[in-house]
Amino acid sequence: MNPTDETQVRIENPRTGKGSLADYVGDVAEETSNAVAAVDTADATGSENAIRGLAQALSSVTEAARRASERAAAGDREQADRSLETVEERLDRVTTRLAEASDDLPDSLERATDKRIEQSRRRVRQAQAAQTL
Repeated sequence: MNPTDETQVRIENPRTGKGSLADYVGDVAEETSNAVAAVDTADATGSENAIRGLAQALSSVTEAARRASERAAAGDREQADRSLETVEERLDRVTTRLAEASDDLPDSLERATDKRIEQSRRRVRQAQAAQTL
């Protein structure tokens, strides 16, 4: 598709609101967890635990974000918001785990993970403020 083409793109049934934003955070956390888990720690003594802890912390963000999305889809605003609070708390844990694993991660993955955490925090705040589920 040519970016200057004036053909309109139509998105059928677009999703917006808490659920969509929570899905996004879950997808980012899952993708990042997989990338972290794939780091080869064979040559780094003691790094396996730090890497595993970071991957697990990211997985817990994925779970909480999926739960928020499910609750939003079910129309339960209060529970969706509680789950989003859990996502925020778990992102704090990811930040701590990232600091612990930073010496054992490739610099590019460490930077990417840090940026993804900040982006996820913004999306969580947007989801919390969203009026639509």
